Amino acid sequence: NLYESYLETTVDTSQNSFVRSRLNGMPPYGLFGGIAGIFNYFIPFGYRIIPIASYYKDNQSSEFLSYGSRFQIDLLKFTLGAQIINSNLIVANRFTQSLAEFGFTLGYNISEKLSVGGGMGLLNIQGENRKSIGNLFARYYVKDKYDVNFLYDDNDARITLAAPLLIYTQIDAYRYLLSGKFNIKKPALSIFSKFQYFNLSDGNIGNDFLVKIGKDFQYDTKGGYEFYFIDFGFSSNRYYSQNEFYYHTLWGEWTFHKDEEVEAKVGGKLGYAPLLDITISEITGTAQYQVAPNLVVSAQAAYGNSFRYDTGYKYLSAYLSAYFSLE
Repeated sequence: NLYESYLETTVDTSQNSFVRSRLNGMPPYGLFGGIAGIFNYFIPFGYRIIPIASYYKDNQSSEFLSYGSRFQIDLLKFTLGAQIINSNLIVANRFTQSLAEFGFTLGYNISEKLSVGGGMGLLNIQGENRKSIGNLFARYYVKDKYDVNFLYDDNDARITLAAPLLIYTQIDAYRYLLSGKFNIKKPALSIFSKFQYFNLSDGNIGNDFLVKIGKDFQYDTKGGYEFYFIDFGFSSNRYYSQNEFYYHTLWGEWTFHKDEEVEAKVGGKLGYAPLLDITISEITGTAQYQVAPNLVVSAQAAYGNSFRYDTGYKYLSAYLSAYFSLE
């Protein structure tokens, strides 16, 4: 599914994996399911509606609120998508600016494993001229084995970098992203890796790299090791752009409740950044609820401690989404 692969570039991969596993076996539902079944006999199709909302707040007077919805229609080997996303930048509880994204995507499923596509749209910015935005994406996926994604994204730095301190400052952001998740059955290991390259119109360039290794243990627990590295040409005090910063962490996760309808987890990580001699920590909670055979609601929250802008950095984030599908 092309739009799901696009979502996985920005949303936690474990959450998306859960949603996908629940949706794979969904039957047609109600009257619309019957109509869909008749139409699908002649022309295979399906559609999805994905409302989303996210919130981010830190101890440096910055907030980022985003909400909207994505729509998707599968028709033969094509995937047609649209999205309406509104983002609000808030600084010091007083200064605000809104950015509204309107976009369309078109994808093509070359085979069961390989999909490609692209999108374009407009970004309406409060108090500024609107901006054209676009993306290209590709995915190679084999169930339970590996999932490789590529994304090229042309957007505004306030969206790409989630940077409220860039309020009323337009900087074009060009991003290249390559990510991959690989599952090894024996000894039950999973490896996730992500590389991003950023080219900004203010003259700054940068990249970051993440690798996360995990292993399943007894009693519905898993854990492992994570390494993160980021390096920008120069540091800015208005968006995250560290120079040669890296850390090592150990992470763990416990699924304390799981049945046919609900799955709930708690987790955390603790690490060390050698160059700055500081500790990195985060606690998380996630929950997924299958409301109906074709409706899944997901929520996630995190609180963390790190280092940014030459001082201690604390943050709180929350994410909520619903996934409605008819096949």
